[in-house]
Amino acid sequence: MLRRLAPLFAISALFSPDPISAQPATDSVRVGLALDSARVRGALERLRTSAVANSPALRAARANVELATARAAAAGAIAPAFFSAGLSEAPASNLDQGNLRFEVGRDLMTGRRRQAEQRLADIDVQEANVEVSLAERRVDGLILRDVLGAAGARRIALRLAAEDALLAGAEEGVRGRFGVGQARYVDVLRVRTERLRVQADRSATIAEARASRANLAAVLVGSEAITTLDAAIDTIAGDGLDQAWRSVLPALPSLDSLIAQSDVARMAEVGAARTAAARALLLAAQRPQLSAYAGIQRIGQANNGPTLGPSFGVTVSMPFTAARSNRLALAAATQSSATARIARDASLSETRGRLDAARERYLAARERLETFDAALLRGARDERESALAAYRTGSLSLIELLDFERALSRAEIERNRALIDAADAWADLLGADERSDQRREQRLDGDSTSPINGR
Repeated sequence: MLRRLAPLFAISALFSPDPISAQPATDSVRVGLALDSARVRGALERLRTSAVANSPALRAARANVELATARAAAAGAIAPAFFSAGLSEAPASNLDQGNLRFEVGRDLMTGRRRQAEQRLADIDVQEANVEVSLAERRVDGLILRDVLGAAGARRIALRLAAEDALLAGAEEGVRGRFGVGQARYVDVLRVRTERLRVQADRSATIAEARASRANLAAVLVGSEAITTLDAAIDTIAGDGLDQAWRSVLPALPSLDSLIAQSDVARMAEVGAARTAAARALLLAAQRPQLSAYAGIQRIGQANNGPTLGPSFGVTVSMPFTAARSNRLALAAATQSSATARIARDASLSETRGRLDAARERYLAARERLETFDAALLRGARDERESALAAYRTGSLSLIELLDFERALSRAEIERNRALIDAADAWADLLGADERSDQRREQRLDGDSTSPINGR
């Protein structure tokens, strides 16, 4: 008799009614929910702060901003003056009879070219800042996705471990009843195969939790950050997540706001602006370039001796002498600009589709979570006592009771899966799987134009 009741005791201990679900909302319950939400949010915020401070990708992106800013400060500067000296008409290398000149000159009317150079450098700064924003959003998405993924997978693994323990007790009870002829051997096989399935699912879930933690460890650096990571996962994997998920998962934003904040869309805009600025620089460089110089010259004379006097001059480049190469370079720059605009439109369209799909996934996952909390789990838990009472009276077999508990376990696991799916969809909304180095692969050669024959 005790052996037969062992599974019942295990069921009663493992699946005692949830006080939050079974009791009406009271002040103490609301306070407990608020504390759980604050604890989970605090753990996530500490982990995010550590990731933002230690992420190698963020450090590299910030360093790139400093580099682009330094280059922008140096761009568009006035070219230095040039000095030239010459000797002519010096028979037998006799300097007394030769003509010497010393001149200092400078390029004139370079404002348009320098403005184009400055504009191109400013776009580099904008691009670097977008990369920082993309890296920050990527870190935010990775933190939420992988922390909730690790915590949710750990909760599922614990739930499967409890189910495995229950099945172990059930197997012992069924085997005992089979020994006295009160159960069929197929019942023993059914419990055993169910245990194998649960153990396989638990093994896969543990691997999933480890993979999520490894993804987080790649974002974080240092032993202190890893300690913060483990503490955050332990905190979030607690029972407080059952109701605190509402304060953890952000509200669903509109599609237009997501597109406006998308760093991929902003990067495409910057890419189009870059090619336009490169074309403007090419046009400015292909204009006639003017230089003027002034100096002093000595004219050697065989009879009267040398004389000194000023010298002045102007040089003007003649781009028309390389008209064909200039036309080809301008055509290439124009095509590059048009291609960048097409790529921008394609990127915006692709981003809209991706964000719309991720938004629908996020909405569906939240609706699943609401359904589990509001209807399915409460109803199943309310029926638990009836099932236990039916088992005690013999109107419900052990196998039927285990089927009921398995269905309840699947529902609780599915709730955690819905939480993981919601976090994954939110990470997609933030572009967690996008990397800033993609833009370098997609960047057109607008800043390395064809030959410029302005001089």
